Amino acid sequence: MYRYVVIDDESLIRRAIVKKIASLGLPLAWVGEAEDGEEGLDLALRESPDIVLTDMRMPAMDGISLLHALSEQKPDAALIVISGFSDFEYTREAIATNVIDYILKPFDNKELHAALEKAINFHREKENKRKSDQERELEMDRERLSAWLCRGGADEQLQSLTKQYRSATIKGLLGANSFAVGLLTLPDSHARLFPNVEDADRTLSGSTGEYIVRLPHPERTDTALIVIGSQMEAEKKVRTMLSQTIEEVRRSGGEAVGAASRSYGKLEELRMAYREAWSLLDHRPFGQWTGLLQESGAVYKKMDGCWPCRDDLLYEIEVGHVQQALYMTGELFKYIRSLDGATLAQAKQYCVQLARDIAKVDNQEREDEMNDDDLGLITSMRQAMDPMELEHQFTELVRTISERVLALLPTAAGQIGQVKHYIDLRYSQPIRLEEVAERFYLHPVYLSMVFKESMGETFQDYLKRLRMERAKQLLSSTKYRIDRIAGMIGYDNAKYFYKVFKKEIGLTPAEYRKSQGTIE
Repeated sequence: MYRYVVIDDESLIRRAIVKKIASLGLPLAWVGEAEDGEEGLDLALRESPDIVLTDMRMPAMDGISLLHALSEQKPDAALIVISGFSDFEYTREAIATNVIDYILKPFDNKELHAALEKAINFHREKENKRKSDQERELEMDRERLSAWLCRGGADEQLQSLTKQYRSATIKGLLGANSFAVGLLTLPDSHARLFPNVEDADRTLSGSTGEYIVRLPHPERTDTALIVIGSQMEAEKKVRTMLSQTIEEVRRSGGEAVGAASRSYGKLEELRMAYREAWSLLDHRPFGQWTGLLQESGAVYKKMDGCWPCRDDLLYEIEVGHVQQALYMTGELFKYIRSLDGATLAQAKQYCVQLARDIAKVDNQEREDEMNDDDLGLITSMRQAMDPMELEHQFTELVRTISERVLALLPTAAGQIGQVKHYIDLRYSQPIRLEEVAERFYLHPVYLSMVFKESMGETFQDYLKRLRMERAKQLLSSTKYRIDRIAGMIGYDNAKYFYKVFKKEIGLTPAEYRKSQGTIE
């Protein structure tokens, strides 16, 4: 409700205004009235109304003096002038003091309603702006704290950094006596189950002095980062929150892995709490696993045993056997999952070392000699937070390097690598097997045979798969018309594209787009 006062030297008019306002059904509450400017100013200073309705010609202090005084001492009040005079001087002064509206007596309910709505909207806009400013302030503080907490570098003294924070939520968090950090990885489809994912931060309470804040992880969009500050042991709250969410995810058929740090009593130890939680998450069991990781004092060792087919994988890559190399990559991860007690950290260590050996096949002896794509994949392996991500990055490295080796081999198989590269660049154009064979001085039948032998699929199947993958990407990430997408991936006939897409994907383009949450 918005509070208002009425200032007029005639009591009948004051009562009539209050009665009219009561009949309008607006969110307004009357808090007082006054019969002259001096009494009206005292009333406004005492009651701090949101809206002031005032006459202009009054004894003791007239309306002009009152408007100036209110503009200086109550700048947040919305001023409405109700007067029987319309001379220029009054109008000019009303404009100079930011009066919301100027109503001439006599007036009807419609005019009064319009003026009061302007005053209400004036306050709502100010409230929205204040809320927006607070939200921006909080968002900047969350990003600043997250960067300090998660990124490496010098251990700046957080006490000196606290001066940079302006939001009450972050200041309250940093003023707690006990801190703990929680990390949680879970599928996007289950993100709604985690407290604070939708509401980026939540202050539990003023009286308890407990703060729960979700920070945006600077590198990991799939990882929820929670910081709790309380007057008692914060780790219990972290463990309870994570355990509840993990159980909900498990009941709904998903997987989630959480890690909770111990409680730390000093503000400068907050980064230590984060590192502890990160280390726990890094040492999760490698296979399918859902649960909460807590500090146990365990000493982690290197992965026992060495994959017996390591040299076979290196050979398949060296001779450009792409499909066989990818098959053996799958066997590698089956082997790791079969090891008793294997952790994600151990698998990452082994895969990164093997990745370096694979790069040597392509004459990249050291990481500083690697091209950016290969180095990026190895970096992603080090940062992987779940087994599937590690397997994906490692598989991409094997595929990239074995295909590069294949393209350089002075054989027909080597030419297939060049053909593949040619298709990858021109799939959006009409491509025929005969034209490609002519370009590479090969017989179409021979090209078809060697392509299938090297790639594990026919020329047409590979081209179709490439186009369908691009179509799915465009359907889920753009609002382009479907016939335009068809043209962008090499189909001149949109109806034919429709038919092929339905056959390969099982959905029409429109149905697929809807399933991805993209609005046409």
